[in-house]
This record gives sequence, structure tokens and C-alpha cells, in this order.
Amino acid sequence: MIPVPFDLAQQTGKMRERLKESLQEFGSVEAAAEKAGKEFAIDKGDLVEAAKEVEEHVRQGAPLPTDRHVVVEAFDKYLVVHACFGEIVNRTLGAVFDTALSDKEIIIGWWIDGYRILIEARHKLSPQELENVSKALFSFSDEEVEKAYDEYLEGKFPFSNRMKFVAERFGALPRGKTMGPERMESLPKQFGDTPIWDETLREALVEKVDIGKVKEVMRDI
Repeated sequence: MIPVPFDLAQQTGKMRERLKESLQEFGSVEAAAEKAGKEFAIDKGDLVEAAKEVEEHVRQGAPLPTDRHVVVEAFDKYLVVHACFGEIVNRTLGAVFDTALSDKEIIIGWWIDGYRILIEARHKLSPQELENVSKALFSFSDEEVEKAYDEYLEGKFPFSNRMKFVAERFGALPRGKTMGPERMESLPKQFGDTPIWDETLREALVEKVDIGKVKEVMRDI
């Protein structure tokens, strides 16, 4: 599956904003879908359902996540960061958030897609905690982004599957052999400080991570 890229996620966020503006202008889902469809070269019929969702969202008085608006939402013990940044940037943000929230002993696990980061907390967050967490998640300097990601790599190396294939290419592991979870998790320790480690990180940082874009996001926020 091709990941949702940054530019596409941003365009989706812009489309939400245009639908909101058109709904406020025309008061009609059909008219809003038609106007946004012309701007984004999308068939009106494909946007009607999206316009209905935006209309319902705005009617409830909830802030709308867009290309320029990040929304942090709490539900029970879950934290949802609505961010139109695409899968690679959101995955990198998730790793940075993991470090920040692990220091506060808040996080259990997290998942991403191109438009949101779902975080499972250890307990239900109060409104005050939510406000403090929101500020903490988006207050990183460039140097702190790099440090947080490095700490995440050191503590929870997420590229063991990639390392297995790299090690096979290097001839350090037999090709095509099935490996259980425990053995897979031991690979970073086995190949730490070797060319296999370096090559795994090089490939992962090119394909799976975007530290530069996360720094831009933090600066913009």
C-alpha cells in the first residue's frame, strides 16, 4: 500500500476548509460540494458525503482539522491528534510524542494514518492534563525533535523487519528464513554498531521518516 503523502493530506485539509467556507456561504451541502469540486477538480458527487461530514462536524461546534489547524481530542483514555500531514510525517511525530509522553509515564501505545495519531494513555485525561499535554507535544525545538527521535530509536527500535532484510543482503542471516517475534526483537542488539545497523537506518530514514518536515511543523505551530 502506498502511504498517504504529505501533499495529499494537506490538500485534504484544504478541501475541508473550503467545504466549511462554502457551507457557511451557501448553507447547502450540494452547493458546497459543487464549489469545492470545481476548485479541486473533483466530481461533485464524490464530495457530497465529505461535505455532509464537515456540516455535521461544524454543527456540533467542534474545531475542524485542516491543513493549517491541528486538533487534539481526548476520549476516555485515548488521545487523538488530528493532523493532515500524511503517514510518514505522522509516524515521525508519533515517535517524538512517544518519547515526550513516556517521560511523563502517560503513554501505552500509538497508531497512525495519514490524518491522525491515536495514542492510548494509562488513564483518562482531565481537561487540564489535555491542555498541558497539547502544549508539551508541540513545543519541541529542532534539536529536541532530533533528540526525542534518537531516544525513541534507542529504546523502541521500530525497523527490525527492515533490519532482517538488510542482514540477509549482507549475508549475515540466511535468506527467506521465518523468524519469530522474540528473535526479530533481538536483531537491533545483535547488529548494533555495525554496517547492517547503519544501512537499516539509512533506508528507513529515507522511506519511513521525515525529521525535516516534523521540524517545520513544530516551527509553524
